[in-house]
Amino acid sequence: MVRLILLCLTLAACASYPDFDDELVSEADAAPFPRVLPINEIISQSETTQITPDFTADMETRVESLRARADRLSRPVIDRPLRQDMQQQIKDRP
Repeated sequence: MVRLILLCLTLAACASYPDFDDELVSEADAAPFPRVLPINEIISQSETTQITPDFTADMETRVESLRARADRLSRPVIDRPLRQDMQQQIKDRP
């Protein structure tokens, strides 16, 4: 088993990796530097943004939807009757 793992690691280390595309690198180099904004401008933009009742209702709906989804995902994948049936079939095997 250890030899198999070592063989897999050795083969993975020998893998060739693709080179970066020169075109992508040159595009990144030519991209403009982001504009730095004064803090007062950032604060003034945030003060004009208000949370409306529609936004609040939409967010509450989304939160409830996500909670329901989380509840569904946290349930067992195999329900109790099926699990018991599977366990019984395993016990009954010769």
